Amino acid sequence: MTSPTPQTQSAQTRRKIRWRRLGRGMILGGVAGAAIEVLNVNVLFRSFSHTILATTIIGAVVGLTRWRKVLWYVNAALVIGILLISYTPLARILIHTLDCADPPASADAIVVLADGYIDTQTIAAQAQDRVLCALRLLRAGYAHQLLLTRPVGTSGGWTNLVRKQMLDLGLDFPVDQTEPVRDTHDESLEVWRIARERGWHRLILVTQTWHMRRAGALFQKTGLTIIRVPCGDSTYDSQSASNPYDRLCAFRDWLHESVGYLVYEMRGWI
Repeated sequence: MTSPTPQTQSAQTRRKIRWRRLGRGMILGGVAGAAIEVLNVNVLFRSFSHTILATTIIGAVVGLTRWRKVLWYVNAALVIGILLISYTPLARILIHTLDCADPPASADAIVVLADGYIDTQTIAAQAQDRVLCALRLLRAGYAHQLLLTRPVGTSGGWTNLVRKQMLDLGLDFPVDQTEPVRDTHDESLEVWRIARERGWHRLILVTQTWHMRRAGALFQKTGLTIIRVPCGDSTYDSQSASNPYDRLCAFRDWLHESVGYLVYEMRGWI
């Protein structure tokens, strides 16, 4: 049997090295993508939904070049970022920069910003927080009309769920919904249209505390008098943010809202 020549052995060695670099690059790229999603940094790219796939491919390509060491530096920076946010008060400080609220007062209607529902029987957790806050305000007599914004791609299921829950709690108030909306800017314009048609001037706006700064600014831009009454968030403790999970959630929301506010401001919507 003919033994491999030095040239053949050299070519095989180079192929093995390329495959190892390719595999290492894919792993480092995938890990970086996961870390980016944990921190919600992908919001800088309009919440791109295939972050891990994209960074894995990029990592594989970079892993074959002389710039492959950059992958280690990127991962190190992301790990340090996660540790910094998870184990320091930074996230709690940042999330509280979004705080803004007004004392509840009488209004023409209460507006609840939509956050979806899971199925025909279940309202999503954050949407449920908003609904319960609005129902408490209705029961307290601050308004006698509820207006829900409706996300694109949904029918009347969201409104029906809220109406059913209201009746189950012994309350009976009119519940209306907007036309389909894609984002908070659409919500503000659609609510303004309905308010103008019905002669409303003062509205109570209900959404999570971390979302209120941006949402309130958008609605006030329409010229309506907006009473900002934020609700809590049952998915994590944003007030104390006393553990790594809560701090990461707080940072994710802070980053999303801060980027969103800046983008809206640049577009002249705020």
